[in-house]
Amino acid sequence: MEYNHREADFYYESGCNKAFLNDHIGAIDEYTKAIQIEPTYVKAYINKGVAKTEIKDYIGAIADFDIAIELDSKNAEVFYNRGLAKKNLRDYLGAIADYSIAIDLDPKLIEAYNSRGISKAELKKSYGEQLLDFNTATEIDPMHLISYNNRGISKAQMGNHNGAIKDFSKAIDVNPKISFGNKILRPWRHSLIKSYYNRGLAKFKLKDYVGAIADFTKNIEIVPNGAALYYNRGLAKIKIGQNDEGCLDLNEARKLGYSEAYEAIKKHCT
Repeated sequence: MEYNHREADFYYESGCNKAFLNDHIGAIDEYTKAIQIEPTYVKAYINKGVAKTEIKDYIGAIADFDIAIELDSKNAEVFYNRGLAKKNLRDYLGAIADYSIAIDLDPKLIEAYNSRGISKAELKKSYGEQLLDFNTATEIDPMHLISYNNRGISKAQMGNHNGAIKDFSKAIDVNPKISFGNKILRPWRHSLIKSYYNRGLAKFKLKDYVGAIADFTKNIEIVPNGAALYYNRGLAKIKIGQNDEGCLDLNEARKLGYSEAYEAIKKHCT
């Protein structure tokens, strides 16, 4: 039995290595071999489910998480991951239920609070319910910039653009502290991009067009082919009388395939 356990561990570790290299199909094969040797290997089922989630086989992922839960119903991680798979299938109520169980099992599981808040937003739950989850996530980890960004989005949807700007600014301020040298780590890079973009939109709503331009410009430095960035910066420039520069941005957005730019060009640049 000890020999079999070591052999199962070998395939499990091989699967982890392949997953690290983004070879998720190869990882699934290795986790499957580990499970064939040791059918009660909970971590192998969880990781196989995660790998299936990565290749968008959400139904297959849920099947693996279901087995893992049968083997270990006190594992917060598996409920959280099953919630993610359900969210990707737009089963937001099912996702919220799983996130809630994960939180009951591990009240410090930040990602579960953040993900539950997102699913509540998808279901148009009250902003108070959404904010409660994002608030809890930031209380547990004041460096969790994704939760600041999501809380900012909720506040913006409420019309609280000043509050949203504060959250987006906090997310931007936190980000350099979790970078490695000059390289912004994933998923933080994606969240930083969204924070600058969302802050720019909030400033635009408050008619702070100069501030919006600055945020869209900073974002363009990170994502030079961001069509929506050129589009919104172009509109902001036009708002402050910089029509020529604004039209250049709108044309760049058009070249990058942003359909709304065509109407804006007709309106402002002809």
